[in-house]
Amino acid sequence: MSLASSAARVIRQQLRAHVAWLPLANNFELGDFGVVSGGVFTRLGNVRSLGVRFKTRSTAGAPFEFRSGGTTEVTLDADAKLDIAAGLDASAGLRIAFASAESLFLRAAEIVISEIDELLPVAAVLRNHSQWRLRYRVVHKVWTGHDAIFITSAESDAVIDLRGSLEAIQGLRQGRANLDLQVHNKTNVGLDLIGHTGPIALGLFRVRLVGGDPELLDFSVGAVPSGGVPYELDQPGEHDEPVDDL
Repeated sequence: MSLASSAARVIRQQLRAHVAWLPLANNFELGDFGVVSGGVFTRLGNVRSLGVRFKTRSTAGAPFEFRSGGTTEVTLDADAKLDIAAGLDASAGLRIAFASAESLFLRAAEIVISEIDELLPVAAVLRNHSQWRLRYRVVHKVWTGHDAIFITSAESDAVIDLRGSLEAIQGLRQGRANLDLQVHNKTNVGLDLIGHTGPIALGLFRVRLVGGDPELLDFSVGAVPSGGVPYELDQPGEHDEPVDDL
């Protein structure tokens, strides 16, 4: 299984959403549209360029953390040789080790969830647009991690040592990574994004025609929900696998 597929499964299990690949290192935003290719969402454009306008809202989300099995953290001793009397901060470190290849470590103490306020008017405009294709999916919700950390292992027995002030290391363990943290040692590590802010997960919908009204679906989830509301928000189960649109 690829790293992208592994990350996608984690996001489905914990958030019932799609992974924003690469986590933290992307610029996805509300209204982006595209297709699922290779199990991850690929952006083609934004619906604003098609004349769609919408309002948004944001809320605070719960802290997010995931580590693959066999992933450990060890706090390294503070640097006793540092001259505290000279007014410098004592330094400390954190070692993150991965037992297996293609393992993941993702932690964000602060999550902001942004979403499109009303979906039906958006779907109605898209349904009637000459350039719209029903296979396209639209980002209606974005989970953004702030000052987060994302590390992967390229091979087994991967290790990364991070150094910084005592305060920075304490913040890192709580999910608040500082860009001033420095990588002092790295072995068999793939990606390492430290102290970044960016999307980690996406909520998507697709426009469908049901009795002349748009139906908003994700993961090709069945029929119109009860109550006559012609849409269903995406809440994929942990074992659901997205089908490529291409």
